[in-house]
Amino acid sequence: MKHSGFIVVAILGLILTGNACSEVAERNNVITQLTGNDYDDTSPQIDSDKVVWRGQDGNDWEVFFWDGNSIQQLTDNDLNDYEPQIDAGQVVWYASDSQDGEIFYWNAGSIQQLTNNEINEHRPQINDGQIVWQGHDGTDYEIFIRK
Repeated sequence: MKHSGFIVVAILGLILTGNACSEVAERNNVITQLTGNDYDDTSPQIDSDKVVWRGQDGNDWEVFFWDGNSIQQLTDNDLNDYEPQIDAGQVVWYASDSQDGEIFYWNAGSIQQLTNNEINEHRPQINDGQIVWQGHDGTDYEIFIRK
């Protein structure tokens, strides 16, 4: 009988410890609102302490970047910029001019247009500086990579 009392105390201790840990985790959970404008902000992606998303600027979709301290608007154009992805502080997205989509790359303050053709390119992904995307060549979809 002495053992059953010990088991009950041990189980209660585990339950209470588990609840205490959950409460501490909830109290240390800090939520920061990054945007607070009158336009839609959507499609966030995160890499370490950096965040990228697309947002309306009142005219079209643009790409925005948070470096852990402040927000920077990466694009300011007449194109709709979509599907931003981030890896190691580098960002890729595609932009559409209603004719077709093209792939863009941002690194350390500089934007580079990677494609400029008649293929409708979109859905870019980035990893370790390598970029892949899909493109429709008029017949079917193909996969492209930039190393």
